[in-house]
Amino acid sequence: MSASVFSITARDGTHLNVEGYSSAGDGPAALILHGIASHTGWYRWLGEEMAANGVSAYLTDRRGAGISGGARGHVRSWRTLVEDVALLAREIVERHPDSALHAIGVSLGGAISLAASILHPGVFKSHVLLSPGLVPGLRLGIRRRLRLASQAFIRPMTLHDLPFSLADLSHRLDWQEEVGKDPLRTQQVSARFAFEIFRMQKFVRANSRKLKVPILALLAGKDAIINNLAVVALLSRSSSPRVRIETFEDTPHNLLVSLPRRAILERLVPWLRDGGILGEEGVTLITVPAFPPEAHDPQPTTTLT
Repeated sequence: MSASVFSITARDGTHLNVEGYSSAGDGPAALILHGIASHTGWYRWLGEEMAANGVSAYLTDRRGAGISGGARGHVRSWRTLVEDVALLAREIVERHPDSALHAIGVSLGGAISLAASILHPGVFKSHVLLSPGLVPGLRLGIRRRLRLASQAFIRPMTLHDLPFSLADLSHRLDWQEEVGKDPLRTQQVSARFAFEIFRMQKFVRANSRKLKVPILALLAGKDAIINNLAVVALLSRSSSPRVRIETFEDTPHNLLVSLPRRAILERLVPWLRDGGILGEEGVTLITVPAFPPEAHDPQPTTTLT
């Protein structure tokens, strides 16, 4: 399925790349927000599958990532990322006025989408969070944190390597080899970007009770990047009428690569088509056993450009 590729212009004039996969009929729509290292090409297959299953899907490159405008790996304020998402959401609603809009946030994208819901109540009908970057599992030393905070204001454009490897994202060697050659992969972010992401995570944690829409969270049981226990506690404090959290055993951070596609689609499509009302009210915690090797897709699922 071919995408409708276009761009929208943010308030400060930055052009944001968008790919749209429209489904037939009046089904729901979803905005897919990628993680800190990735771009739309990593999740293009998901957009295609969503559309094939009745969900119009839109992927965007975060400012400073992929082929969107903006300084590479940099942002002056986390609120700018949130306002970009709110702008994109309004664009999608205009294109699909009769469809409910949901957010699918991958890692950092999950934190951004929740922050958008807190600042713009009602922007999304529900949230799907995949290994959401809400509470870091990687702890920086006190000296490094102080140096980072200082640089965020004195030398904000100073670049820092991301504190994790491709092996932390997925154990698939074929995927690691492919993504290792990705010219659009974000490998460094500015001191100010890192500082602002910490501030956004703190904002979401402090305001989690303002989250009032259903949440489906899929967590990786062997996640070296995210603190799953803290994420479960945070989401359980929300005012959402329905929080469903599934943790996949023996699975590293990037679920869209580390799990069989069907396992993802069997959860996301019904949730989105039914408006996030599946399952019991309240908080539901589920542990999913590891999938056998033969259940996994034989080829990498990433399109680099």
